[in-house]
Amino acid sequence: MTVGATFTGGNRHGLIRWTTHCTVVDVVAGQRFSFEVDESKARWTYLVEPSGTGTRVTETREIYGTPALQVRLVQRSTLIGRNRNALMQSGMQTTLARMKGYLER
Repeated sequence: MTVGATFTGGNRHGLIRWTTHCTVVDVVAGQRFSFEVDESKARWTYLVEPSGTGTRVTETREIYGTPALQVRLVQRSTLIGRNRNALMQSGMQTTLARMKGYLER
């Protein structure tokens, strides 16, 4: 991936599924990867560093602007759960587990 590349992200919670539009904003091969989600104005960053005999991946999320109105309305509703942070924590764990499986092939 290169800075400026775009991709769509697939998300789901129960029966609800949605797509996001993302732009890569930072890449340092083997060290860091960041992208911004247009709809939610969230920047996701993955930091990669050696750790003992393995690798540590740290995933972070920061909000850099005001999310689109429809995103704010859904986040305030109970459509995607009452505890959005717990849902995202679970999603982060799933993403990192999938990433680990893919990279260890």
